Amino acid sequence: MYDGPTPSEDRGDPADRPAQLRARVPDHVSDGVFSTGVIVMTGPSEFVLDFLQTVGRPHRVAARVVLPHPVMPQFIDALRKNLDLYQQRFGPPPTPPTAAKPAGAAGASGTADASGGSNASGGSNALGGSGAAATPPLEPSPSPRRPTPQEIYDDLKLSDTMLSGAYANGVMIGHGASEFSLDFLTSFFPQSAVSARVYLAAGQMPRLLESLQSAQQGLVRSRSGDAHGRDPRGPDAGGSSAGGSGSGGSDVRGSDTAGGGGDAPGSGPDPNSGPDPDLH
Repeated sequence: MYDGPTPSEDRGDPADRPAQLRARVPDHVSDGVFSTGVIVMTGPSEFVLDFLQTVGRPHRVAARVVLPHPVMPQFIDALRKNLDLYQQRFGPPPTPPTAAKPAGAAGASGTADASGGSNASGGSNALGGSGAAATPPLEPSPSPRRPTPQEIYDDLKLSDTMLSGAYANGVMIGHGASEFSLDFLTSFFPQSAVSARVYLAAGQMPRLLESLQSAQQGLVRSRSGDAHGRDPRGPDAGGSSAGGSGSGGSDVRGSDTAGGGGDAPGSGPDPNSGPDPDLH
C-alpha cells in the first residue's frame, strides 16, 4: 500500500506545479491499466467511462470509472490545461495512425489517391492508348451504420467484477513525453485514495478531450430539453483513445478536500433509457 503523492517522471519547475495532492494508492490499483480507447456514457446522475484494451482479442473493458455530473467540467478543464502544458514542452501530440485503405479500393472509383498504381485510373494499363471510354466512377458508399450499444458491448469482454466500476469525485492528471496518466480519486474523510489508475497515449488525448466535451454538451442539451418540458432521456456519449504516465499534471477539485468531490454519488444508468456510446 502506497501512501503519498502519485509519482511523475518529469516534475519540471516546482514553482510551476500546483500544491501536491496526497492520496493513498491501494496495492490493487498501483500498477494501473493501459487503455487504447474510451467509451463515455451519460447516465441520469453520472458519467460512465469505460477504458478499453483493443490490442488482440477479445477486446475488453480494462477499467470502468463512474464520475458524478459536477466533476466532468472540472475534468475537462484540467485535461485541457495539461494538453496546453504538454504542447508547450513537447509540441503537438502525435497523431494516431489510421488504418490504410485496401490497395484496390481507389482503382474502381477512378481516384488514384489510395493505390497510386499503374492499374488504377490514369494508369497506362487501364485506359491509356486503348481509346475506350473511361468507366464512370462508382457512387461513394454510404457511411457505415452506427453500431447499437448492445452490438458494441457484445464485442467487448466485461467481467463481473468490472460491472459496478470505480467511483471517483476527482482526477489527478500527469504526463510525460509520450503518455498521460489519469489517477481517479475518492476524496472522503479522513483519507483521499486513488480508486483507478489509467495510462493513455499522448496522441489520443485530444480525441478524448473532444469526447468528454461532447458528452458534457449532450448533458447540457438534455437538461435544456427537460426545462422546456421535453423528455431528456436517451443519454449522449462520446468515445476516444489515449495512454501514459508522467508529470506536470493538475488536479480536479470539486471541494476543499484533496482531489475533487462532486455531489452525491449518482445512481447507475437507467436501464430503460440505455446509453448511446461511441467506440473509437
